[in-house]
Amino acid sequence: MKILITGAGMIGSIVAMELCRENDVTLFDGSDAALKRVSSKEMNIELIQGSVFDEKKLEGLISTSDVVVIALPGNLAVSVAESALKQRKAVFDISSIPNDVLLGKIRELADENKTLYVPKIGIAPGMTNFLTGRGCVGLDFVKDVKIYVGGIPQKKESPMGYKTVFCLEETLQEYLDPAMVIENGNKKYVEAMSCLHNVDFEGLEGLEAFLTDGLATLAETIPAENMSEFTIRWPGHIQQIKNLIALGMFDKNEDDFEGMKITPREYLISHLAPLWKMEPAKGDKDLTLFRIVVKGTKDGAEVESKWETVDRYDEERNITSMGKCTAFSCTSFIRAWMKSLFNNNGFVFPEKLSVNDSLYRYVMESMAYHGVHFTEQHTTLKRY
Repeated sequence: MKILITGAGMIGSIVAMELCRENDVTLFDGSDAALKRVSSKEMNIELIQGSVFDEKKLEGLISTSDVVVIALPGNLAVSVAESALKQRKAVFDISSIPNDVLLGKIRELADENKTLYVPKIGIAPGMTNFLTGRGCVGLDFVKDVKIYVGGIPQKKESPMGYKTVFCLEETLQEYLDPAMVIENGNKKYVEAMSCLHNVDFEGLEGLEAFLTDGLATLAETIPAENMSEFTIRWPGHIQQIKNLIALGMFDKNEDDFEGMKITPREYLISHLAPLWKMEPAKGDKDLTLFRIVVKGTKDGAEVESKWETVDRYDEERNITSMGKCTAFSCTSFIRAWMKSLFNNNGFVFPEKLSVNDSLYRYVMESMAYHGVHFTEQHTTLKRY
């Protein structure tokens, strides 16, 4: 099968190197340096440099492909998604396209053209959606859903206890965007970084968890009475972020600085970028923390389903944990589709796929094969 992957960053390059074993893979990116990093691994991948805003070039590449994988920042992903759907090419999208665009024109295009489009199919969102949906299967009533997820360096000593593998601008924005939650069956927005509390994982105690706007499509599809998503960081991180916000360092208004026009946000990003960059070659190693708890009622009993993992930097493959978890979530669903374990057309919510037992088993086995092991517990809390 011919697969076009747009974006040769950490996630896109792992997806390309994984899928090229049994497919014809083309990797498209605007950065020559990013493409050269992939070529140095001597994989059988066609590398093409160019801009996603070069419509003629992009459309030409899509036209000769069977599947399009989008591994780009959200602001670059929309044009790729639209072009692929207009040409009726199956799309697996890891990007963070804003929900209003995603559930608006992207969904309309996919449904109108009866073309598969699976959005936000990484680890979070993605596996968070899939397993939340699985936890709701068979419930008479969904009482409460709590999602905990975070990528942190293994050593807290990193500046502010953090390193990132994603777009820094998008990471910073998460500290500002109001977080959607479901309370008593109603959607509402609360202040970002609110509901700060401690959470423990195996071998890791006293981590910080705080609300962020990560429910994505779950708020549209899961009829929960209460639902929220929390991001995890090393303790003390959030207070430092709040201090930067209070000092105006997140502002986007231009200031004069020694004859130059610059926004505080631009300066902050330029300063944090080298400090927060995850660089395995320099000894940086990360953790991915993941927990989903779904509570509800079934057959007259109060029940709970829980999935959890603490995943670490992959020493064997020399790839980050977050890269591994995100990329292999995507490739697991692509391979499942190629094996006809699901054959949906149009816009497909990941959380709606988990009712399929064969698909669920395949995805979980595939993740385990790639070294991402989820514990799974189902408990009866009370009988009425």
